[in-house]
Amino acid sequence: MNHGILTSASAGNWGNGTTGLLNNYSPWALTFAAATIDRKFVTKVHLGDKEVYVGVSINAFDLNGTLYPLVYSVDGLAIGHDGNESRYYMIGSLNDTNQVTGKIVFTDHLNSWMRATDVGAIGIVMHAKGPLDYGDTYSLPASLLYNRDGNQILSCINSTSDPTTTIDKSIEIIDKAASSIVSFSSRGPNPITVDILKPDLSAPGVEILAAWSEATTVMGYVGDKRSSSYVKSFNPTWSPSAIKSALMTTDFLKSFHQSYFLILNMIKKHKDISSYSKIISAEKDIDAEFAYGSGQINPLKAVTPSLVYDIEEKDFVSFLCRQTYNITSLRLITGDSIISCSKDNNSSVWDLNYPSFTLSAPSGHVARVFHRTVTNVANVGSTYKATIIAPPQLSVQVNSTILTFESTGQKQSFTMKVKAHIAKNITSGSLVRDDGVHQVRSPVVAHSFESRRKDDYTGSFLKGGFSYKGFHPSS
Repeated sequence: MNHGILTSASAGNWGNGTTGLLNNYSPWALTFAAATIDRKFVTKVHLGDKEVYVGVSINAFDLNGTLYPLVYSVDGLAIGHDGNESRYYMIGSLNDTNQVTGKIVFTDHLNSWMRATDVGAIGIVMHAKGPLDYGDTYSLPASLLYNRDGNQILSCINSTSDPTTTIDKSIEIIDKAASSIVSFSSRGPNPITVDILKPDLSAPGVEILAAWSEATTVMGYVGDKRSSSYVKSFNPTWSPSAIKSALMTTDFLKSFHQSYFLILNMIKKHKDISSYSKIISAEKDIDAEFAYGSGQINPLKAVTPSLVYDIEEKDFVSFLCRQTYNITSLRLITGDSIISCSKDNNSSVWDLNYPSFTLSAPSGHVARVFHRTVTNVANVGSTYKATIIAPPQLSVQVNSTILTFESTGQKQSFTMKVKAHIAKNITSGSLVRDDGVHQVRSPVVAHSFESRRKDDYTGSFLKGGFSYKGFHPSS
């Protein structure tokens, strides 16, 4: 950051219904959740010449509609192994006799394709127990089916003497319900400082096709990183925090929590799924901002945000001093060998000029006062009116509902008092500053951090550096 570079990073791939297993939670980094796009790959499975089931995968293999014998992995059992092992395709549990070779195998484990190739299977149909919101690539024809469809195929195998099936090449469909946060994307809250919201934003990160070299160890969608460079190209003098603020306060807020079962059923029936689009809210998505942060990134609007929440290096140092880091850890994090803390260099998390507002308590009532400063980056002066969007559980009061700027670079400060009744994991609203042309939106989030996982997470701001086990109470 002190070199003028904004660090963008993934929230991680530890979602799947678990909160608090978030990576890259430092406040100076821009942390992204993974969202779906408006294209989706589906792979049909034909059972005999009758039933058709729609699964997910990215399958480029073409079986040309040829029907192959269908066998349950338990029926391909090798000597010395039990049915549970072959059911989940454990190493060595399947043999390479005609029980499996040249057939399509049905299995209950998502990683079974790695063994299916070894034993000469033509293809594999996997029985999913969770959401089907993304596809993967495999070394043979494959499709991952929803739980109910998998049960029907298993019933057919058990009741038919010679079941047959084939797997189509994947096709691309329009997903009018996009965007949604994919199940594997890691959720908040921030495991170290619970009153700083993480992730910050979401960006497309599902089924992005690309090529990579054998030397590549990790590859992810880089559009989120390029977005900050894009904004910087139009505003070369902006600080990393100003760019981060611009991206966080001009995002899309739409369509984030969907019913996978309903969507897949409507795809099968060739029906329009746009009616199932839902606006983001804590009432409709159990993880809410812990899943998507401020919302879906919108680089085009971020070029001209009009107002930004800027943070200097000294502000982060002051914040770290208040978080009770010792001098050794503080100097490791900042890279400054002479830095120290004092009474004048000790500010609370609620005073950090972050583009979102977060408060927490185990339960019941909690109140916090936030101090913020916004900088006018528009070319002309404007007047901004504050609008509060909040549920009954949140009371939000801004001392300056009107902010008037006369010149570019002018700063104005305000305080905001938030009272919350925390009766569930997370409740949220928004503060919007509007000049009639630009809308600068910041989420306001109240949550109960004690309901989150806090005993089995060890995080670190530094690779090989300072670690803290559990949650750090904000102050």
